[in-house]
Amino acid sequence: MYDLSIFFDENINIEWMDLFYGIKYGLLFPSVASQYADVLSVRRKLSDDEISFFLDSHGTKAVLDILEKILGQNLDSLEKAKSATLKICIALLVRFRKDESDPEALFEKISILYSTLDYPEEMEEIVPYMPETDGYDPSQHTKEENTKRLIDKIDAFITTNLAKLSSQD
Repeated sequence: MYDLSIFFDENINIEWMDLFYGIKYGLLFPSVASQYADVLSVRRKLSDDEISFFLDSHGTKAVLDILEKILGQNLDSLEKAKSATLKICIALLVRFRKDESDPEALFEKISILYSTLDYPEEMEEIVPYMPETDGYDPSQHTKEENTKRLIDKIDAFITTNLAKLSSQD
């Protein structure tokens, strides 16, 4: 599991929705809710539900329950859920790329992330076991060439999506 640094290190702005899905998928520690409430408290007055993150340490279920109250009907928005999932995905991909020098280990982490996030369509092009859709035939290339190509695709995916996230701010 990860903390808020995966977002802050890449200047990815976050919202409660992002934390909800990160905690729900088991990718973020439940304690990120109190960390985020602390960050927000510097910027604005907190709601009673947001303040409750300071009162006690909460387990995953309790944190998700409080976040459901904070988010209300926003949880019903498929578009917001996809956006939150993409932010988490990009933040973790950046972390994986920085931390993992072994391509096979990197590909394994990406495959696990893909399944953990319930197989987001946006990620298909960077998942090692997914079939190629652009006419590229891996059997016509060496393992090293295929590895380099996939890493290049991962890097391009990260760069493109970080730019999109930056333009949304």
